[in-house]
Amino acid sequence: MNFGDIERNSTKWYNGYETYYSVLQFTVSNSTPLNTEIPIKIDMSDANGNTWTDTCKITVSTTGANLSYNSYYVYSENNDDGQINKGETVKLNVSLKNTGSSTAKAVKATFSTTSSYVTGFSPTTQVSYGDIASNSVKWYNGYETYYSVLQFTVSGSTPANTQIPITISITDESGNTWTSTFNVTVVATDANISYNSFYVYSENNDDGQINKGETVKLNVSLKNTGSSTAKAVKATFSTTSSYVTGFSPTTQVSYGDIASNSVKWYNGYETYYSVLQFTVSSSTPANTNIPINISIVDESNNTWSSSFNVIVQ
Repeated sequence: MNFGDIERNSTKWYNGYETYYSVLQFTVSNSTPLNTEIPIKIDMSDANGNTWTDTCKITVSTTGANLSYNSYYVYSENNDDGQINKGETVKLNVSLKNTGSSTAKAVKATFSTTSSYVTGFSPTTQVSYGDIASNSVKWYNGYETYYSVLQFTVSGSTPANTQIPITISITDESGNTWTSTFNVTVVATDANISYNSFYVYSENNDDGQINKGETVKLNVSLKNTGSSTAKAVKATFSTTSSYVTGFSPTTQVSYGDIASNSVKWYNGYETYYSVLQFTVSSSTPANTNIPINISIVDESNNTWSSSFNVIVQ
């Protein structure tokens, strides 16, 4: 390589400038231990045939990048309340941060969990985050809300406030590695389902009242006084009254989704359908209360209990 003339007591960079050009290129192995010194020999000569030999050492130092978990965003879950509840299938986006002084190039992350309450955790292979500049944050695919990087299903038996640990193994193109962790908290649903009202769909003498000896059909509405939607709600009705026979159905009936702060009738209408049928004994005293219990469950295995009374006139 030609350095041209070098005056006495002076310094000369290749091509005359320190930062504009390079004179050497080499690749350092990913397995090189920190603080390894790479020796470089320099053989020099001038136009008059004078020769010199010198050496220098280049020290392999740790990267100035420092990568770790930053935050997560709930991209989707079953009832669209932005919270993670038991029984839900969840998609998350995750951001990484670089608190170091160097850019981390071609960053890849592998996510894993040891939680027994999680199934369907994916992906289990590396995902690419690209380059992460120093003192910056990077979401998967560059945007917080447009993409998800993780998906998993939370067991319907998961206790409220359970912490799901997620580990991130991070690497860059130079083989630098980092490990980081974060927790996802499973919270109780904010839905709250209970009895709202009943409608007498039919009875024997069409007076809208329940009398002894009548076969009665009722429609029943449920209400959600919570702040989250309850998905795929089902209700099971029962009674302990000795004055009732032919109580049906005794199996679950579907109410579908019940939005927050709303009321839902069976099949969506108050007067067009009935959900319960039973016969009142002809020996029932006037003003007898017939208790009806409701066991309620949603698709995430959240449960509620409610009850109401039907008065025999």
